[in-house]
Amino acid sequence: MSRTCPACGAAQGRVLRTMRYALFDDSTLPRYTRITLCQGCGFVYADSEATAQDYLAHYRRNSIYAATHEVRAGLTPQAQAPLVERAHRFLPQLPPSATLVDIGAGSGDFLQVLSGLRPDVRRVALDPDPRCVAALQASGLDARLGSLDDLPANLAGQADAVLLSHVLEHLWSPLEGMAQAATLLKPTGVLYVETPDRQGYGEHPNVPFYYFDPEHINHFAVQDHARLGARAALAMQAQGRSTLTLAGGVTYPACWALLRRSPTAAETDGSPTDSHRVERYLLEQEDRLRHWLASAYQVIAAAGSAIIIWGTGSQAQRVLAEGLLDACEVLALVDSDTSKQGRRLAGIPIMAPDQGLALAPQAPVAILAARAASASIRRVLAGSHPDRQVLALDALAD
Repeated sequence: MSRTCPACGAAQGRVLRTMRYALFDDSTLPRYTRITLCQGCGFVYADSEATAQDYLAHYRRNSIYAATHEVRAGLTPQAQAPLVERAHRFLPQLPPSATLVDIGAGSGDFLQVLSGLRPDVRRVALDPDPRCVAALQASGLDARLGSLDDLPANLAGQADAVLLSHVLEHLWSPLEGMAQAATLLKPTGVLYVETPDRQGYGEHPNVPFYYFDPEHINHFAVQDHARLGARAALAMQAQGRSTLTLAGGVTYPACWALLRRSPTAAETDGSPTDSHRVERYLLEQEDRLRHWLASAYQVIAAAGSAIIIWGTGSQAQRVLAEGLLDACEVLALVDSDTSKQGRRLAGIPIMAPDQGLALAPQAPVAILAARAASASIRRVLAGSHPDRQVLALDALAD
């Protein structure tokens, strides 16, 4: 093992499953990870041969939010609701004209919502992707290029609140990430963290192994925030679980915590409490994946075995790595994300949708994407290519 437990530092872990991914040819991420259960505290994490610098190099080029800036149409009320709920967890703690720093601001959706709730709050956005920073600056935000290992020096000790929303699950060392974020806080400041909630994976189904992708290398439960916080000299003030609503009404489990600096913060009990849930989820996903592969192969074979693949995200990466398409002739691999076009995934060139679809006007399109993205792709095809046969493979997992 190359990683010790990111939550407690223990070296003893039990491998639950090895995950394989077909990645972009220029990717710095590992092509397989070992999903590991810490024998000391029950934390679940991905072990691999990759380094912290490998992940940082990836995020500087591959933010999923850079593409969303190109097609933004505003937040729906359904999507705004969990962001408003998030804000109300810490806004009562902030003084007038407070400074808030959002690390990993991405699309800036939360800061957009915050401006309507507390226009007096000075909002600072940090992101490692230059495209995100440029788009945020164009929208009028104070946005800066930066990451947790390269924070702007002039922000140290200046923040009344720091947000790490859906950041810690991506970090090689979430402990160092929390500690670095805390350096931006004033003595009375608060740190808000939010991550996917592994205890809810089974309650919010998606495509097989949806929650285990190449980027999510730490899998939190609500108690893990307190454990990490104590190791970073941060005391728990409040914590809880929530549900996010993604595009198309797809739900996503999250857990959160509000912490303050405290040199006497006490660590929580380290005994595992929910490992059976993760193990059960992984076993269920194994069965779902076998069913998915068998059903998908039948559908593709019936369509003639020559297909166009739409989608290059984590679902496509998992499926390609499992060898589903080895017996198929892939005529084109397409994606609407312009940052992916011109690159290669598993050796296959990625094209813009119109370009790829034009190569074979009669070929069926197999959508390899999670549910929210698949629904969006189906709508596009229904509008622009109503006669094209579409294989919405995400539905086969049900």
